[in-house]
Amino acid sequence: MLNQHILVFVYGTLLKGEPNHGYLTEAACLEEHCCTNGRLVDTGEGYPALIKDDYAAVKGELYAVTDSQLKNINRLEGYFGENRANLYERKTLNVYSDSQTYSAFVYLFENPGNLPYITENDWRAYQQKTADD
Repeated sequence: MLNQHILVFVYGTLLKGEPNHGYLTEAACLEEHCCTNGRLVDTGEGYPALIKDDYAAVKGELYAVTDSQLKNINRLEGYFGENRANLYERKTLNVYSDSQTYSAFVYLFENPGNLPYITENDWRAYQQKTADD
């Protein structure tokens, strides 16, 4: 059954308890605590963006999704295909859990400009911190 699914790493509004998690309600959560290489930035729009960084790790969750679910997530992430004017680029990266390494789609932001780093590299921890401040 898993062979019919596509793996997607999520790190922001698609996480459990976040506003866009509804896109994943029918998806299988394979790992609730995992990470991939990168850094998070705050877009200032209520969601983070992941930028490439081989020396940092972003916390997130890993899901097995269907083609239909992936199409919906692509629309949410502003991904229209390779060499298109995308908000996010969809790349295949390694995702690490305590017990396994996976190869999964990750949505990357390629032009962060001067957006501020989320030093925790954890969207939930960052939101909690900013709510407490």
